Amino acid sequence: MNQIETTTIITVLNRAGLVGALEGQAAVWAEALDDVRFEDGREATRQMIRTRTSAERWVTPGDIRTLAKKVRLDRFNSLPFRLQHPELPQPTTGEWNPRDEITFTRAYRDAVLDGKSPEIAYADACRAAHLPVTPLIEAA
Repeated sequence: MNQIETTTIITVLNRAGLVGALEGQAAVWAEALDDVRFEDGREATRQMIRTRTSAERWVTPGDIRTLAKKVRLDRFNSLPFRLQHPELPQPTTGEWNPRDEITFTRAYRDAVLDGKSPEIAYADACRAAHLPVTPLIEAA
């Protein structure tokens, strides 16, 4: 997240009584959360303001980071198994290259973790692995 996005998160948390906003705080939080996607941080914030109790009062950047990671994993784990591990399209050369399979698998998972639909993630992964882009077929 950048400083503007982090300011948005801090503002929401402040209004919910979960953070005491201070001058310069957004810059520090932005540095701590620079590798967290804003969409994931925003969803983590929503969950915190819905579920946080008075016993769990103050939120830190580490709390956002931990819950954002869980948000991403829950997004992937909520898919049916067949969509978590789709079949790869046949390579145009007729031979499998293990690197292509690894590239495909990582690209697909990352795209789903980022919130893309399985169909779009599948097409993106095909392109990343230099495999023919075919429609996602859900195995029975």
